[in-house]
Amino acid sequence: MDTEAFWRVPDAAKDGDKPLDVAVVDHLSALPAEEILAFEHRFGRLRDAVYRWRDRRLGNPA
Repeated sequence: MDTEAFWRVPDAAKDGDKPLDVAVVDHLSALPAEEILAFEHRFGRLRDAVYRWRDRRLGNPA
């Protein structure tokens, strides 16, 4: 899953009345297993990139 496709999931989920986390889970549960795994993989890569960026900004090289 590319980054653009990743961000379409929360964008689609936030259009409802449910809390975002519940709406994302509902949205993901309607997808095939391989797309859910691809979302999880992309989430992990983006999360890790944020932590690396933060560590560099704080002077804590990884």
